[in-house]
Amino acid sequence: MGKKAVSGEKIADPAAHADRLGGGPYVLWRERDLWGDLAPHYTTLTRFGQAGGVSWYNNCGPTAVTNLLVMVRRRAGISGTLRGDQDLYARVARYGVRHLFYINARRGPFHGTSDLRAGTYLRRMFRRLAGVSPAITCRRATEANLRRSLDRGGLLYLVLRHHPAYRDHHLVGYGYTEVRSQTTGAVRTYLKVSDGHVPAPRYLDLAACRGTLWFYYEVLPPRG
Repeated sequence: MGKKAVSGEKIADPAAHADRLGGGPYVLWRERDLWGDLAPHYTTLTRFGQAGGVSWYNNCGPTAVTNLLVMVRRRAGISGTLRGDQDLYARVARYGVRHLFYINARRGPFHGTSDLRAGTYLRRMFRRLAGVSPAITCRRATEANLRRSLDRGGLLYLVLRHHPAYRDHHLVGYGYTEVRSQTTGAVRTYLKVSDGHVPAPRYLDLAACRGTLWFYYEVLPPRG
């Protein structure tokens, strides 16, 4: 498998992915995940393609917002069910449509969630549906910034453009993993994500995100 094919993967195992790129073998070096047990992995089609009596299209934004809301609600001790979380999603998506944060269309020049208005969308949904007001800040997607956000207990609302695996897509980051080559000492960094496509953790190779991940929204819930 060539490097181009590998770069288009939805990554389940960072070390195995790095091995296929060459220069390995790679082993786990370091990881950071303060949210893993709380992370849902709801998907745009299987879970939320039909919700609230509506068919939803290009709905990665409302799905990412819902995954973030569920994580913060779980940390606050608010348990839920799949049906309850589907109802939560329907409220998120409907609000997005009414206020033009999200356009529910299968195709056409205008569809999906606004990259630039996603921060406001998040703030409103957290106030209305989680009862908290996290600090939400738009940041440049440098490796240092991404690490800092996660190290301080934050979550990431990631905005991808023309990514080799995800194309134009919104998703949630909640940890990172570093793998190190046992032959060269080289280190590769992967963001741990709830990608809205697969009902399990997946990883973004930061090296493959250059030019496709320009900014993200840091979501820093209040402490306590």
